[in-house]
Amino acid sequence: MYRWRTSTGKRECIYAPTLDELREKEDKSYRENIREAIDKALSQKPRDFEALLQLLMNDGYEVKRGKHTALRYPGNVGIDGSKPDTHLRRFFGADRIGVSMNSEATEEEVISAVESISNEGGYTKFEIDYLIWAYCASGKGEVCTASPVCNRCVIREYCNKCK
Repeated sequence: MYRWRTSTGKRECIYAPTLDELREKEDKSYRENIREAIDKALSQKPRDFEALLQLLMNDGYEVKRGKHTALRYPGNVGIDGSKPDTHLRRFFGADRIGVSMNSEATEEEVISAVESISNEGGYTKFEIDYLIWAYCASGKGEVCTASPVCNRCVIREYCNKCK
């Protein structure tokens, strides 16, 4: 069992019976891990949606509630990986950094780009993911958001949006 505290001080934990199983989770895509966790939770026949969410939280997922319910698998529990969310897909898309030919990069393109940066730069995939996410997120860096602030961007010379 791996335990940690969230930024709000809440205690969280994840259970992996063996180190090999933890590594196996790392090798799968982010979306694939979530699908398997949902399938596993549904196989336990939860009585309602809240019980389903509780089973997922027990499995290490963070539940974010708002207009849409979202699941997040925390990266700070020893699993080095990236999650191809909206921020990273937009950042690596053709309109910005240009890893993809599409305006938003695919999940595979994001994972590949983060892995390449990790290998070249010596940072973990989780660190790169978080850095880009924070740079792009509203309420965080607020530089490369949906409406970017290009004059504050330190990498604008590499960005197709700022050219």
